[in-house]
Amino acid sequence: MAQEPGASRSKIKRKPRMNPVEVRRRALATAEQMVLTDGLMVSMDHISLEEIIVRAQVSRSAVHRMWPRKEDFFADLLVQLADRSDVSPSVFDPQSLAVAMAALRAQIDQLVTPEGRLAVLVEICRQGAIRNFEANLIEESWHAFVVLSATGMSFDDEVRATLGAKLAASERNYVDGMAQFYSLLLPILGRRIRPQFGGQALNLPSDYLYLAEVCSSAIQGQVLRAGITGGDLLPDLRMPTADADPFGTGLAKPWTGPALTFTSTMVAMTEPIRDYVFDRDETERQVTVAIEYVENARTARDSDGVEPVPE
Repeated sequence: MAQEPGASRSKIKRKPRMNPVEVRRRALATAEQMVLTDGLMVSMDHISLEEIIVRAQVSRSAVHRMWPRKEDFFADLLVQLADRSDVSPSVFDPQSLAVAMAALRAQIDQLVTPEGRLAVLVEICRQGAIRNFEANLIEESWHAFVVLSATGMSFDDEVRATLGAKLAASERNYVDGMAQFYSLLLPILGRRIRPQFGGQALNLPSDYLYLAEVCSSAIQGQVLRAGITGGDLLPDLRMPTADADPFGTGLAKPWTGPALTFTSTMVAMTEPIRDYVFDRDETERQVTVAIEYVENARTARDSDGVEPVPE
């Protein structure tokens, strides 16, 4: 019996149409992986939308309906990349905080006197800043930040505004985390934020938020400068100096540019608590709380790769 025309075609099973949400997710996730594998560049011209469609196994027509122009797709891709925690020029590095807490615990007996407390503050700032600066350069998140910022300038105002807001939110997570750490650390050292820089004076939700922002900006600027310039044309900010005692603690140690900047900021923006009395049991309790915060920060970072947001 002769088969009617079109009968065989009617029995061919077509793939079910993919949900637009899934098309979007697959296409952007594939493009994101390609960018992260090949490295972020200021121009997106090296990325083929057709290749993304093939790799993502999505419908070409669905992609072009969702993003009529290639520029529309890359605008959404930039915004998605900006959501990543590793495109911030500031690295929330729990190991830097652990280095600081280890230095504090090793010198806890010096907290009895005002001179000893200043010496401990200076030393933990020196060690922590050296470690954090190195961590930022190794992560190279500064490169992604610069590229995203530069690339976003070629898009319209709405994309630039969204991109800027995403990058700022990532930075805010970092600053919030550091403000919380400072609020735990400084009372142990018998210090507090100067009233002029506190939350009430500046209408901020935390007394240590402005301190965290200033310290972050100081290190961030040097990370970007060192990462972008490099080479032998400028002094290497990572190069330790000869032993020096710039803060008059009686202890000469090697310094770096970032360590000097960070420590100077910390000393200038805080002041001794006048009626501070050293209590070893209370100090041990405060140290334990601060160390627990650092460990929780480490766990949060290892589990989801983002900076922890304080409660």
